[in-house]
Amino acid sequence: MKFKATTYGQVALWLAILVTAWLLRGSAGLFGALFGIVVVVLFFGSTKVIIGPIASMSPAMSQAFALLFYFTKAAALAALLIVMTSQGSLRESLDFGAVSGALIVGSIGWIIAQTIDHVQARIPTYDLPETGKSDTDTIAEQ
Repeated sequence: MKFKATTYGQVALWLAILVTAWLLRGSAGLFGALFGIVVVVLFFGSTKVIIGPIASMSPAMSQAFALLFYFTKAAALAALLIVMTSQGSLRESLDFGAVSGALIVGSIGWIIAQTIDHVQARIPTYDLPETGKSDTDTIAEQ
């Protein structure tokens, strides 16, 4: 498996989040940031696992499934955070400021890394006709 530079950048960002939370909030901040990073990885990483096979079977339906899956994940995340904040025992072991910071910074870092990966991949989003003519020939004929 080949790791990209953006993968190393994400790991470095996650380590920076963990160290910062640990220095600012102690062990509760460290565990809170670790929980936030795990949630970010599961939230964004699950998309490739679930939507990938659907896109290969039916590319036309992949956008609809991706949107449905995103809203399902958002509802599950909201439910998870509501349950977490209502549990008194979790308040002692997790710092919710560190959780929210890790969620925000980790999400932004993931989106930036994925954007860089997609731009560098240069995957065409269209297919040119197989007529043997160049684009300028086709335009000149019109």
